[in-house]
Amino acid sequence: MPKVIARVLAAGLLGWFFVTCCAHHPGRRIRWAEALDRRRVLIPDWRFYAPEPMVHDHYILCRDLVGDAATTWRRLTSYPQRRLSHALWNPDSRAGKAVADAAGRTILAAAAGVPIAEINSYRLLVNYVCRNVPHAEGAVATQFVVLRSAGYDAAEKPRVLIRSPMIELAPAG
Repeated sequence: MPKVIARVLAAGLLGWFFVTCCAHHPGRRIRWAEALDRRRVLIPDWRFYAPEPMVHDHYILCRDLVGDAATTWRRLTSYPQRRLSHALWNPDSRAGKAVADAAGRTILAAAAGVPIAEINSYRLLVNYVCRNVPHAEGAVATQFVVLRSAGYDAAEKPRVLIRSPMIELAPAG
């Protein structure tokens, strides 16, 4: 009799695990799982920190104005080669997440009619580009763009989300 109980318990736990995995499938929401557990008590939702996970990569590119000519665009943010271990632990993703969050908040605030110079997340991006990035020798101004890319999906072309005007740099010293 104890073997039967153990097998029934194992089958129940395995079924519960399967239903939980199905409820977290990223491609589509499993409506029957939500109908089974309306209060989300029996079928756990493990996405507390990322209810809508990032599906795009966000990059900051900048160029400097030296004299009358602009330098070529250079990438300031990068993403490491993805590995299987990143599914469990990926501390390098925080910088990319910060850029994505700042860009997203800037776009939402600008769409709501807030002047871009008054948006804190935009000022954060400006501060980052002006103060934390090495600039070309003799640069008097800089400009940055935030691009959204589908990462490894080459079918989707990168899209410019934010393009700053030329921003005057403080004199070195």
